[in-house]
Amino acid sequence: MNREENDYLVFAGRHSDVIRDSIKNFKEHDPSLKIISIDRYLTEKELSASVCALDVMVALYPSFVGSASFVLRAASVNCISLGAQHGWMGEIIPRFGLGHVCDLGDSGNIISAIKQTLHDAMDYELSELGKEFVKYNSGQNMDAHWTSFLMQYYLDQDVELTAFPS
Repeated sequence: MNREENDYLVFAGRHSDVIRDSIKNFKEHDPSLKIISIDRYLTEKELSASVCALDVMVALYPSFVGSASFVLRAASVNCISLGAQHGWMGEIIPRFGLGHVCDLGDSGNIISAIKQTLHDAMDYELSELGKEFVKYNSGQNMDAHWTSFLMQYYLDQDVELTAFPS
């Protein structure tokens, strides 16, 4: 991947020790690499603005197994993701072609995975299955599911819903 003069590697959000080590290793490996590190939780406004400017969403949570809205936000703007190989991200990212996952046990693995994901971002397009995943997880579909539940529960009526992509 050829870097441009205005390319930056931005780490935003509270960093784990392995992410801090990865940033240090990136700087040692390539001193010309421009890195911005924001080691704190982001406000909703900061998060929304940053997602719109991304080429790659990196969500490396060492002990997090639940769903990650960052991955869904990235997919909704046709942005590739890199996540931890365990938990929800380890299952969903590869299953729906949303990007890559990696082992968070060592910073060398993380660096390699980031480089591969950055390379793949150059011509990334969300797959049809990925688009279905985004559609299923939309606010509109959530409203439809709640409406369906309420109509079935109170009025004994069925409503057609978007099914989870398979």
